[in-house]
Amino acid sequence: MRYKSSYKQSQKKTSKLKPSILILTAVILGNLFIGKTETTKIEIQIPKGASLNMISDILKEKDLIESKILFKTYLKTQEEENKLMAGNFLIPSNASYQEISTILQKYQSNTQVILIPEGLKTTEIQAIAPGQCLQKCEIQHKIFEVESLNNLKSFEGLLFPDTYHLDLNNNNPNQLLKKMLDNFSNKLPSDYQEKLKQLPRKDLYSTIIVASLIEKEVKSPKDKLLVSGIIWKRLENEWTLGIDAALLYLKDNNQITFQDLQADSPYNLRKNKGLPPTPIANPGYESIYAALNPKSSKYWFYLSKASNGETVFSKSNAQHNINKQKYL
Repeated sequence: MRYKSSYKQSQKKTSKLKPSILILTAVILGNLFIGKTETTKIEIQIPKGASLNMISDILKEKDLIESKILFKTYLKTQEEENKLMAGNFLIPSNASYQEISTILQKYQSNTQVILIPEGLKTTEIQAIAPGQCLQKCEIQHKIFEVESLNNLKSFEGLLFPDTYHLDLNNNNPNQLLKKMLDNFSNKLPSDYQEKLKQLPRKDLYSTIIVASLIEKEVKSPKDKLLVSGIIWKRLENEWTLGIDAALLYLKDNNQITFQDLQADSPYNLRKNKGLPPTPIANPGYESIYAALNPKSSKYWFYLSKASNGETVFSKSNAQHNINKQKYL
């Protein structure tokens, strides 16, 4: 009798589970084959190395799936959880789980990967991506809500260097520009506004100009902090910066002549005090961080060794002149 009673209890518990299992199966099948009723296409970006959880989060945020758990369960039952690829994808908003999985596995062939190194000018980036609008473009972006950035004549300094995935089926000429501005905005340190308050120039645009000077002048992250301190100290004390890299911004041959050094150009930082009117390149994160976090020192001068680019610092002009004879 005890065996019979036990059997009935087990049978009773199993019957309670059946409706929930049927509902779960129906939901998965519904999402698998039916999808939604909308027909718009939504662009998403899957970063390289993204986990299944991260991909599910991205799809959920874009309202492409109703349940992250069900989507992951479907992929695992189909043994497709490790087949999804990185890149930019256009996914119909009515896509089923099956269709989404197929797109994320095969759509990569329609994606162009563009690598933008640190320190390039906008014109140089334009040469890498000739089909994209990076100059004199009509675009609205939250970064231009920053007071010092709301009336710029160019995007120089705001095009964040990184690897970008462009959707070749997307004909929007601002595709790369938007991604670079998004990246710039997202990579700004969360406390940058507080950092600006501690600098001689308290606006973001001036800081990006300083970051671009650092980017073109210094390699080592440690040295960038020191050079940042020197630049801000010179500005605060109304010294000329003497940074010839600013003159190169106007040239394409990377050579400075005697006439260039005598010119009245606002980019001639030997003759003119203060900063150049625009950034001279698009700086990376380390240079932006250095511009926001200058390191105080007794140094007033620096140079880069001709042999290996190593930065040499000096406390006085006399010592700086000796270093020039020794290393340049």
